[in-house]
Amino acid sequence: MRRELLAKNKILRYLTYAGGEILLVIIGILVALQINNINEERKNREKVEAILVQIYEDLEVNILDATDNLNYLFLKDSLVRVIINGGLNTSNIQLPRTSMTISAIYTTGSFAIVDNGFKNWSKVENIPEEYQDLMNFMNFLFLTGKKDVETVRQMVTNGVNKAIEYQAKHFDWFAPYYNNAFSGNGPMMSEAVDFYLNDPAYKNQAMLYFIYAIQNYLPVIDNYRNVSISAYKKIGELLELPLSENAKNKFLPENDYLQKLAGNYIDDKNPSLNPTIKVGENKLTYRLNNFELDLTPISELDFVNAQMGAAARISFKMRGDTVYAMQEYEGGRITELRRLQPGEQN
Repeated sequence: MRRELLAKNKILRYLTYAGGEILLVIIGILVALQINNINEERKNREKVEAILVQIYEDLEVNILDATDNLNYLFLKDSLVRVIINGGLNTSNIQLPRTSMTISAIYTTGSFAIVDNGFKNWSKVENIPEEYQDLMNFMNFLFLTGKKDVETVRQMVTNGVNKAIEYQAKHFDWFAPYYNNAFSGNGPMMSEAVDFYLNDPAYKNQAMLYFIYAIQNYLPVIDNYRNVSISAYKKIGELLELPLSENAKNKFLPENDYLQKLAGNYIDDKNPSLNPTIKVGENKLTYRLNNFELDLTPISELDFVNAQMGAAARISFKMRGDTVYAMQEYEGGRITELRRLQPGEQN
């Protein structure tokens, strides 16, 4: 057709025809590129979603590990306060001889953040728009927040090492005492007993441990855990992922279950202490007069907040399916409150 048009000197029609062919070729290329882009976007989204599933699983591991460390540090809080407040005596450091109270300031928690999924996430050049909101979570959990956790943990570890080194440097009983402790032979040496009961250096070590581990490390872990839970929920909602049994029992209980714990409580010995427990989104709110405190679960019946003042923990007691009491722990003090029955007045 082109030869025929040229032979007849129909240049305009020839150019129109040639231009049409070129336009069709361009359209074909653009369509092919668009299809290719759509395929690449789909593959990229599938890759990102697979990485998010990995991060989702990593977060659960981190949340459960943080939960174990919170429980560990709450136990340490109780033990260290015994030392600081002069509660040690010959009997409670002898039995068992490798007493948890004595060793409380010589051990460090083991919270180690898993970030395998984030390492893959950081290699992705194009994060789909619907997942852009997760960037703040990622940057905190696996960069700044992780660094905070590791920094404070190292501070605790350094304090522990210095306390042990102090004993090794100043006391001849150090080696035989720890040899006996590891082997389980013989009574505690009298020189060691005197150090733990009477030496102000031991109380000073305990106070430093309290500052490092309880006042600094515990709140950092609690905050890291709370942000991890928020990220876990967000990823689960975006990808419609199921909650594991661990999640339901330890950090994302259903609000229907939490309603069993809500209500009014009272300390019969101090009736002015009558807090109310309300249900938030996967958490509880403790309200006393005008004071409110959010409490996040670490088990079915235990809730904590280490973000305001002394670390607080409440534990509920149940008979069958009914809550009958709540135990408060704050600043080393334990208070048990009775749950008011429906219609019962303070």
